Amino acid sequence: MKKLKLKAEIRSPELQAKILRQDNKIPAIIYGNKFENKSITVDYGEFRKIFKEVSQHIPFLITIGEQEFSVLIKDYDVDPVKNTFVHIDFYIINEKIKTITVVPINFQGESEALKLGSLLTVVMPKIKVKCFPQDIPAQIDADISLLKENGDKIKIADLEQPKNVEFLIRNDAMVAKAELSRGGKMAQSNSEAEEETKTETEEKDSE
Repeated sequence: MKKLKLKAEIRSPELQAKILRQDNKIPAIIYGNKFENKSITVDYGEFRKIFKEVSQHIPFLITIGEQEFSVLIKDYDVDPVKNTFVHIDFYIINEKIKTITVVPINFQGESEALKLGSLLTVVMPKIKVKCFPQDIPAQIDADISLLKENGDKIKIADLEQPKNVEFLIRNDAMVAKAELSRGGKMAQSNSEAEEETKTETEEKDSE
């Protein structure tokens, strides 16, 4: 798979972030091991396209003049009112060294428990992994067909683990479970109470 590429420019310290954003640019910083931090800018529209594809766990390329770097989006800030990017941190990675990142879990398949009225409660939407940059998966699949009745759980050990990818969490950690909604729990509780009352009444009548 060909890596996506984003063009960046060195940012002058005199340029205010507000002015850059008005010019459809996002102020950012790029850094890494044995690399001097550089203040840069990237085009807002181009970064938004990249972000939709890679989020924070897929490496892509940044070019600054004649230099090219393989990076991950380490962090970013968003305007809480406008919901727009206001700053980004890019981290330079070494293709020959394993990296730690977080990958989303994709829930797929059909569940008998859900068909019978249970809800899918996701406990762990993402998972921390360790692998070489070229082996970072776009997602980790979880098969919800394992949820056959209310109370069933999916654990880390149940996930489809890609080759050359290490999960940095214990195998018995819970990823998701099938459980009744609050209304369902109340209905179940009422039903159990009615059944218990019925049993007590029958016992008294038999005395």
